Amino acid sequence: MFRQYKENLFYLFLVLAFFDPIGVMFWLFFSINTAPLLPLLVSLSLVLTLQNKNSLLKYKWAVITSFISLVLITILIGNKSLFYMQIVGLHIYIVYKIFILFTKNSIYEKGINVFYILLLFYELMNLFKVFNYFFAFNNFFKYSTITSIFQITIGIYFSIVKESSPKNFFRFKTL
Repeated sequence: MFRQYKENLFYLFLVLAFFDPIGVMFWLFFSINTAPLLPLLVSLSLVLTLQNKNSLLKYKWAVITSFISLVLITILIGNKSLFYMQIVGLHIYIVYKIFILFTKNSIYEKGINVFYILLLFYELMNLFKVFNYFFAFNNFFKYSTITSIFQITIGIYFSIVKESSPKNFFRFKTL
C-alpha cells in the first residue's frame, strides 16, 4: 500500500488495506459482526476513491447524502438480494472505471500498463466471488479459496511495483 503513495490509486489501496483489519478488530475486540455491512461500505469507499477529487469536494453533500442513504436503505429494508445487487452494481461500476483508466492510460502512453490489467483482473475476481456467493453455487468455498490465493499474489505485486513503474509498460511500436 505505501508503495503506491502519491500514485493515482493510492486511496483505493488504502481502502483495500485497512477495511479487512478493521472488520477483524471489531469482531475480536467488541464482538461486533461487521460482515453484513462491511462489503457494502468497502464497495462504496472503493467507488469514491475512483472519482475525481475536485468533483467529490464540489458535490460533497450530495455524495455524503447518497452514501448514508444507500447504507440506511440497505439496513432498513434488510433484503439480502437487494444488498448483493447493490454490491454487484458497485463492483461493475468499479470495473468500468478501472477499464476507463486503463484505456486512457494506454492511449496516452501508447502502450499497455500491466498494472491496470492486474487491477481489472483483481476486481473481476471480487465481482465473480460476490456472484458465486449470491447465487449460492456449490463450489463457493473452493472458488473463494482459489481466487483469494490469486488476489494475494496480485496484492504482493501491487505492494512491490508502483503504478507508474516502467516495468508495467509494454509500448506499442509506431511507424
